[in-house]
Amino acid sequence: MPQDAPGLAEARNAAFGDDWTGPLHRSAVMERPGYDPADEIVVQAPDGRIAAFAVGWLDGRNATGHFEPVGTHPAFQRRGLARAAMLHAMRRMRAAGMTAVTVNHDADNVAARELYRSLGFVRRHETYGYRRPAG
Repeated sequence: MPQDAPGLAEARNAAFGDDWTGPLHRSAVMERPGYDPADEIVVQAPDGRIAAFAVGWLDGRNATGHFEPVGTHPAFQRRGLARAAMLHAMRRMRAAGMTAVTVNHDADNVAARELYRSLGFVRRHETYGYRRPAG
């Protein structure tokens, strides 16, 4: 939902060290073609903050689900919240007819690798990212 943009931006900033704002997240993510708010699974903390999130994209043509991004606010890590969000999303994927699920992550992120491995993901491919410094 558009009103969730500030909370989602804050959670992603905390999880990944990004610098999203609510309006930027809304325009760059939530207002784009193909975005469905039902695909954005969030775990809300008792104080209202978004503690963890997982976006599960559905590719009906190839019967494949894909996670991007998955994250947990540092204040809520090691509690199984991202795992719970992913399991919920995978149940939705299965109900929608998906027969495979993929996820990409930074190879240096050991916690992410272990989470995905614990959910049955196995490494099939390795990709390399290139970044150009600003300026």
